Amino acid sequence: MKKSKINKKSFIAFCLGVVAVLLVTKLTTPLKNQQEPEDLFLQIVKMAPLPLPYHSLTKDDIRELMGLVVPGVWNVSEKSVEKVQAELQKMFAPQWQAAYKEIDSDESMLEFMAGSGLLEALNLDKAEALRKLQSINTDVHAFTPVSPSAEYYPLTPPDTPVRYPGEYEPIGAVFVSWPVYHLKDDWTVHLNLVAEIVSEAEAWILVPNEYWQKAVELYLAQNQIGLSNVKFFHVPTNDIWTRDFVPITVATGTDSGHALIWNPYQPLGLRSVLHDAGAGAVLGAYLNVPVHRLPIVIEGGNIITDGKGTILMMDSVFDNNPEINKSDLEQIAKDYLGANRLITFPIVPGEACGHIDMVAKFVDADTIMVAQVPANHPWYKSLENMAATLAGTDSVNGAKYEIIRIQLPTMIHEIQEWTYLNSLTLNKKVIVPVYGAAEDEAALQVYREAIPSRTVVSVNELNYGGGAVHCQTKEVPASLSDKY
Repeated sequence: MKKSKINKKSFIAFCLGVVAVLLVTKLTTPLKNQQEPEDLFLQIVKMAPLPLPYHSLTKDDIRELMGLVVPGVWNVSEKSVEKVQAELQKMFAPQWQAAYKEIDSDESMLEFMAGSGLLEALNLDKAEALRKLQSINTDVHAFTPVSPSAEYYPLTPPDTPVRYPGEYEPIGAVFVSWPVYHLKDDWTVHLNLVAEIVSEAEAWILVPNEYWQKAVELYLAQNQIGLSNVKFFHVPTNDIWTRDFVPITVATGTDSGHALIWNPYQPLGLRSVLHDAGAGAVLGAYLNVPVHRLPIVIEGGNIITDGKGTILMMDSVFDNNPEINKSDLEQIAKDYLGANRLITFPIVPGEACGHIDMVAKFVDADTIMVAQVPANHPWYKSLENMAATLAGTDSVNGAKYEIIRIQLPTMIHEIQEWTYLNSLTLNKKVIVPVYGAAEDEAALQVYREAIPSRTVVSVNELNYGGGAVHCQTKEVPASLSDKY
């Protein structure tokens, strides 16, 4: 199995932020010449503190980051790495301390919120904030685990028939992993995301424990977000990419049963993804739904389905699983996801995620959106080939797929990872990421015309690179969520 030293999406977000800030600030805040590698790296981090759980980075992670971010530096000494780690701990002290010194009281949560700037953002003084924290009864909005442990199947697929529902089908809940160890600006992004979710479904928010639940409840309430459609799961996570590490819900058997398909999310030994990798079993216990572990790594962002047996992926899946071939993948997709047709595409050159949900989206069983870029863009040939292939393919209903093209933003600091396809279809609504780009409104209009039966809304995702709304959410079919 191909091993990644750090959480891939967080690393992408960091590197894109570095590029963006350097391009924007190079004339006004030039980097000093003749700096030691660690000093140059730290200066860059100060200029671009993008969403990254810095506390989770091991020394090897930091060494790899320094080698990739600082031009020409690859052999980084142990002393340099230790200096960077110590400085990062100072720069992100509230988040670092919260991660390593478990928050286990209202008072310790108050100190975190004060130190991280959250109280200032909420316009609360410490006395009032403590009073509000102490007044919250977490039992009201906490999801109580149905079972003490998960029914776990590490080697066998679920009972047949298996069906992976389409995203355009009824959704009862959406999982979101709150960015507890991120900077306060990232809380704002998730605030706006949850605000859009709760009008259509329950927001199932992952937080480490009851005190984090209190903090998020307070944050939502102070921002006038009602909690009637919010439930909290006390499930520790490392990061925000629920699309990849929260299990897929499939319908199984002939008796309206369900199963959770758990992706072995990156190497389990890595500290930076340890909690994320283990979330599947914990959620199986919460919901009392059987958990079946995939025998290979297929990150959730690299799977989209029409809900009727057709699944699309990028062939980056083979990078993570070099021991398998296309036939093996087809059998696994059939056994665990109910796929009777698997279509794979070559990874888009220079696209860092390798995920299909960055460039394609099922509108319904007969219609697919495909990203579009100018002819001089490095993704052009790949995306045109993808669109042509799908246009020549029959949908499950027998007619050729209708292909809708949607222009990607191309002028945000020259970054090429922003995409409008990374959206979430949620019942009567579609939540689309926007970036403050010139193409934003045109993209929203494409959605309005393509899906006139749904309200199109937007969430500004400029602060995140390498992933947006779809990457930060995982839908739960109403057929399962309605049981609770």
